[in-house]
Amino acid sequence: MLIEWLDESGLLVGGTLVIFSLILLIWALIDCTQRNFRDSIIKLVWVIIVIFLPLVGPLMYFAIGIDQGQRLWRK
Repeated sequence: MLIEWLDESGLLVGGTLVIFSLILLIWALIDCTQRNFRDSIIKLVWVIIVIFLPLVGPLMYFAIGIDQGQRLWRK
C-alpha cells in the first residue's frame, strides 16, 4: 500500500515538475527572442542556455538575463 502511494505521488510530483519546466522554457524562449540585446551573440547564448539547461536555464535567464535586454514591444 505504501509503495503504491509513493509511486503515484512520485509520478504526480515528477509530472508537475516537467510541466512547470516546459512552461518556464517556452516563456523564457519567447521573452528572450522578443528582447533587443546590445549584441546578438548574447541573445544566442541565452537561447542555448535556456534550451540545454531545462529548469536551471530559464530560472537563470529570469534572474540574470532579463535585465540585459530591452523589450521590443510596449504594453
